Amino acid sequence: MKLDKFRITPFSDSKGFSLNNTKTDLHSYLWLFVLSIIVSVVFVLNNGDLLIAIALLFVISIVFISVYRLDIGFGIFIFCVLLFDQHLRMNFIPITAYPSYFTNIKQIPYLPSFEAGVLTPMEIHLLLIITIWMLRLTIRKDTQLIPIKIWLPALMFLSWLIVSFFYGQARGGNFLSALWEVRALFYLCLMYFFVPQIIQSKQQISMLIWFIICAIAIKAFQGGFRFIILGFQFGGNDTLTNSEDPIFIITLFILLLSLIIFNVDTKQRRALLYLLPILVLGFYAGQRRATYASFIITIIAFIFIVPKKEGLKLLKFLSVLIVILGLYLAVFWNSTSETGQLAQKIKSMFYLDPSKMSARDYSSNLYREFENYNLSMTIRHSPFLGIGFGNKYGQWLSFWGLQELGTLSYIPHNSILWLFAKTGSYGFFIFLFFLNSFIFFSASLLKKTKDPYLKAVCVVGALAVINQLVVVFVEMHLSFYRTMIYLGLFMGLMSVIAELNKTEQNKSEGSLTTSS
Repeated sequence: MKLDKFRITPFSDSKGFSLNNTKTDLHSYLWLFVLSIIVSVVFVLNNGDLLIAIALLFVISIVFISVYRLDIGFGIFIFCVLLFDQHLRMNFIPITAYPSYFTNIKQIPYLPSFEAGVLTPMEIHLLLIITIWMLRLTIRKDTQLIPIKIWLPALMFLSWLIVSFFYGQARGGNFLSALWEVRALFYLCLMYFFVPQIIQSKQQISMLIWFIICAIAIKAFQGGFRFIILGFQFGGNDTLTNSEDPIFIITLFILLLSLIIFNVDTKQRRALLYLLPILVLGFYAGQRRATYASFIITIIAFIFIVPKKEGLKLLKFLSVLIVILGLYLAVFWNSTSETGQLAQKIKSMFYLDPSKMSARDYSSNLYREFENYNLSMTIRHSPFLGIGFGNKYGQWLSFWGLQELGTLSYIPHNSILWLFAKTGSYGFFIFLFFLNSFIFFSASLLKKTKDPYLKAVCVVGALAVINQLVVVFVEMHLSFYRTMIYLGLFMGLMSVIAELNKTEQNKSEGSLTTSS
């Protein structure tokens, strides 16, 4: 075997790398030597702070990996987005929150403070990936650009976000608040256009899914482990995970079901089966009522989106679980014990009994009703163009005891009404036009896709939108970086699958022409 086939070259793709020759080995040892000196110097200058030295080593490693294998570097970026915490709703700070991956640099305690540091480590990481890709685009002549599907609705939505941003500023909106509002949606659009330019093969898709499985499994383990050490209780916490984590776990449930019904026998299917108890426990530890509703609706959509044969197979597979769940609900429908908490969460989706609610839950639900009314009135007063980003929505009803809402004055819980109020009926129509076009495209793509593994990923991509749309009616996830980057990732993969289908079809037609 010729070793040249596996040569490592800068900006290499997934077609392989290998150990070129002695010269390459010497370069590798030289880089390791220089890296060791840098880390040692930082270790000494920071009075022996090992964490900073390790962090620096981690950062330098990411840079080198991204240069040599951009697809792996991008996978590491997605892993970090899913692993680290952005918004905490717990009475403790987990270890995955300490890196402050989503915090402006000037606000990170372990870094020198400077006012210009308005970027987050996540944004710097993403800029690194984009910069390397642009360099590769200019240096390498064989770099392939993948055409984006449903590009016009996506471009219309991105353009209207920009219009609403400047319109909000023209109305006297707060610039920093507008940035916080629009950033996540911008990342959604960026991922949609950018992912196909990095991930371009089935092997790269599989590699990326491994990063996703590992990160989400760790988050599920975190929540499940906290639940166990608290004595199978929540210890006064509303949730033991981030509110985004159960949404991510649902996508792995969908991926596993897809791999099963399409008879895809891969290591990922076996890994998900082994991880299933951890994922279920982590999902339960999230205790998010919205994700229970989202999971149910996503499963219903799953049955309709797959071909009839696979849909019937899924119904048979789920029938046992439905019977078990029905028996559980019948027994614990009125139970207030720890065992009956899941039943109460499901029950609360249909009926809320104020007499059995805690004061905090009652106030929370009442506040959201006030919030929805205020958003509706804001839409009524600015129906066409909205109020623009950076402006507070109207407060026709004030919630007793709350004098200052802070960020809630700009970003309420109901993300659907929020987007409507900010972008107006025009922007909201474009938003729905974009997502609906994508769902229909994904459904048609599923029928055209022959490869069973790609069909499974295609199902996840289509249902990820439905999963997210259900949750954002009661959660502010349209302004969360993690959820929008993750959603944009799967939406972007649909263009990759479409291109792979086209390539496979051209090969089939070519072989038929040759044989004839």
